[in-house]
Amino acid sequence: MKTLVWTDGSCNVEGVAGRGGWAALIERDGSTEQLVGSAVETTHNRMELTAVCEALERVDGAIEVRTDSTYIAKCFSEGWHIRWRRDDKWRGSNGPVKNRDLWERLFALVDDDAKDVSFVWRKRGKEANNKIVDRLSRDASKSHPEVPMSRTSRTPALVDPAPRPRVRRARPAPAWRSFPPAEMAAHLLATPTIADVAWTAESRVRGESRADFVVRILGPAAPAA
Repeated sequence: MKTLVWTDGSCNVEGVAGRGGWAALIERDGSTEQLVGSAVETTHNRMELTAVCEALERVDGAIEVRTDSTYIAKCFSEGWHIRWRRDDKWRGSNGPVKNRDLWERLFALVDDDAKDVSFVWRKRGKEANNKIVDRLSRDASKSHPEVPMSRTSRTPALVDPAPRPRVRRARPAPAWRSFPPAEMAAHLLATPTIADVAWTAESRVRGESRADFVVRILGPAAPAA
């Protein structure tokens, strides 16, 4: 009797880059078995491949793998696996084959004389068991402890467990505030661009405007500040 296997992989669930999960459902002899797992610093394709490998390592005989991954289905339907391993070059149309370690693991399982494996592509969500493995893989991904990841390098981001409180540094007081009143009044006349907020913060002016202060210090004949 043929064993049916549904597989799926998920990655970047809830926006956490590089965090993934995989799931497989094995149906044989009137019973079903579920397999799940998770990983960090991974990709969607690696989770898809892992799900298939984990399932095939549990069963022998005639096996039909049902996957919604065109990446896996086309590898066998279009003979990618033959081209990749020809002369051990492992090159595709876009350069060196990615995930070679998992592909080699999968090919070894497919080539096993104790197995007769076929792959069938199924559109996502069209079968009840496909929906189940989709949910299981997403749940497995979310169950893994969150690790903040860099979206560009896919490496763990540095996290300060106890951020230091931000310290506000006091700005140095303007030099003119240390002048004697007469010199300060003369400076105000010579520097009309002194900000009003700096002037009103001066404790010695008792709420006076700059002009009133200058008149009080230098006399009514003083020019306006």
